[in-house]
Amino acid sequence: MNDEAVVRYATAKEYVEAIKLIITSPHYIGKHMMIAVRPTHLLAGFATELYLKAWLLADGVSSKDVQKHGHKLLDLHADAVARGFSTNSGIDALVSNLAEPHGQNKDYVFRYTHTDAKITPLAWDYALIVFDSLDVIVDAHVGASVSYGLKPKAIYS
Repeated sequence: MNDEAVVRYATAKEYVEAIKLIITSPHYIGKHMMIAVRPTHLLAGFATELYLKAWLLADGVSSKDVQKHGHKLLDLHADAVARGFSTNSGIDALVSNLAEPHGQNKDYVFRYTHTDAKITPLAWDYALIVFDSLDVIVDAHVGASVSYGLKPKAIYS
């Protein structure tokens, strides 16, 4: 088992759990929903990035080579798919939706405010199901749950 892969996986999972805490908060109504768009999407972008990096690390890609991808979700995803990453249309769409504002071309909209920035909000009820699928795929490859004598398990599927 690759310790770095497990740490990246665990951090990604924590970011998704933080999103769940935010969007299920009783304060997540009205203007607070708008205030939370950028932070929740920032967490979603980083979770996606770390899930893919964890998968690549567990697949034997060196830490240095994984780091070369930076925040480029499309590149990380393509590299993982080329190495056998099991994907689906939901994961493909999630990566595609988050890539540019997360920093694919150094836009970083989720981190830095631009007056002309456009964010297409994720539909969290569906996005969390996709994250659940991503979690199971990466957990199975990384071996995080197995290291505790557990099986990777979908929560929302």
